[in-house]
Order: sequence, then C-alpha cells, then structure tokens
Amino acid sequence: MSKVISFRLNPENTREAEALTLLQNWLNQGFSTRYTITEALLKLDSTNSLTAERRALNDLSHQIKEILEDLEKVSSPIIENGKATSKEILSERFVNSIIKSAKPGTRFDS
Repeated sequence: MSKVISFRLNPENTREAEALTLLQNWLNQGFSTRYTITEALLKLDSTNSLTAERRALNDLSHQIKEILEDLEKVSSPIIENGKATSKEILSERFVNSIIKSAKPGTRFDS
C-alpha cells in the first residue's frame, strides 16, 4: 500500500524556489513528481553513504600506512646467504589476510 506524503514549497524561499524550478523542468521532460522525488532521495542517500564509506577507507588506508612505516623502522637485519639484509616484517600471508578482509571492489594503495 502506498503512503501519502505531502509538503509545500514556498516560491519566496530561494532554495525552495530553485527546487520548484528543477521539479518543473523534470515534469516538462515527462517525468512524474513521484519519480523525480524518489530518484532525488535515492541519489542523496547514495551520495552520503559513498562519502562516509570513502572517508572510512581513507582513514583505514592511512592507519595501515602508518603501521607499515612504524614496522619498517623497527625491522631488524637478517643474515641471508652470508649477507645482512633488511627483511619485511609483515609476511605475505598477513598482507593477503588484510586484503581479503576488505570489502569487494575496494583498493588499497601501498
């Protein structure tokens, strides 16, 4: 069952007048008010969700980079074939487990 939602837009209010103009433009193109408002709300939600997700991924990426930098500072020399070398502390298995825990479609730049 549909739910009735009713509201008014005041042409004396600048933002509401702009919204009325945009709505009228969509109506002139053959779209219904219902379709136009539904699409606008869905787009608004997806924009906010995407922004929050990007912010969280950027924070996580920054934290991982800081951890890697700290670990590189404390890496100890290892003797291999009679030569002292600096070896990565994080194993490939650990790095792969971090990558697998990320959401599909996300990318971490190293």
